[in-house]
Amino acid sequence: MTPPASSPPPPNGSAGPAGPRAAADSLHALLQQARARAPRDPQGALALLDGAGRDDGLLHHARGALLARLGRVDDAVAALERAVAALPDVADVAANLGAALLQQARAQQGAAQRVTLERARALLHDVVARRPLFADAGAALVLAHELLGDTAQAVAAADANLQRFPEDAATLFNRASALRAAGQRDAARATLQRLVAAHPDFAPAQDALRRLQA
Repeated sequence: MTPPASSPPPPNGSAGPAGPRAAADSLHALLQQARARAPRDPQGALALLDGAGRDDGLLHHARGALLARLGRVDDAVAALERAVAALPDVADVAANLGAALLQQARAQQGAAQRVTLERARALLHDVVARRPLFADAGAALVLAHELLGDTAQAVAAADANLQRFPEDAATLFNRASALRAAGQRDAARATLQRLVAAHPDFAPAQDALRRLQA
């Protein structure tokens, strides 16, 4: 679970425990409201956070996730950069920045794209070394390697992530993609079959398997 961010002292300068605790409780309540609203109204959830007028790492993290969902990838990267600056020790916050950078790179070309991909890969490599709580960073690192043309590194990163998170759908899918990019169609097919067996409702795997078998 992501640890709570530290809160600034109350405006009157009081150092009493009630001030910081009340600020933390207020932030928690705000994030809960936004989280509950996001599935049906992500724009409204974002407006709720934007209207808070707070500079807090957890709030920037939540904003970044919503901005990415709304397709505002550059804004998402900016928000997540602020979150990482405020919460440098929280690996999973940095993981989300890495994933947003991969999204950003897809809209770029040439040297600019490679710079963004290299940045994403370095960030995700660091996050994975810190053993994050979730599989997302490792799965994203596989994709970063593949997009940079390092398919052998992509497969190795996938295998390492699967040691910690066996049968993780995104990691298996990205492993199959890297194997296919390396020309190893049989190995890619076997990985997709493993994925379909573990996650029969994972539609992208079904589609990719059909394409390989065509």
